Amino acid sequence: MLNKIASFFTRNAGGIGKALGILGALFTIYTIVNDAEETRKREAEQQKAKNNIISSFNDLAEDIGRDLLNNARTFMTQNVEPIISSFDEKIKAVEAVKANEKIKSEKLSELLKQTENLIADIQACK
Repeated sequence: MLNKIASFFTRNAGGIGKALGILGALFTIYTIVNDAEETRKREAEQQKAKNNIISSFNDLAEDIGRDLLNNARTFMTQNVEPIISSFDEKIKAVEAVKANEKIKSEKLSELLKQTENLIADIQACK
């Protein structure tokens, strides 16, 4: 039996070699196509993972930005606005004193004028 198999391979070695060559070539083509498909799938998965990371980063950046703005508003409301209000009150007080001093100055100018007129009248009576 072994001799029959050996003689079969011996007689048909050229055909078997060609068939094995064709099978090898087909297997190589299949491997190349399969590897290309695997590579495409892997690249698509990597792109999807990259997009997920970018999306997560953007969401986190938005959350951090929103928190920073909220914290800045809170800080301004609690710390800066009272100082500004205090300055505004002091400015209003200074403006009120200035207006009061202006009224006093006008009254004093009027009194000075009346006094000068009285002095002039007194001097005219001599």
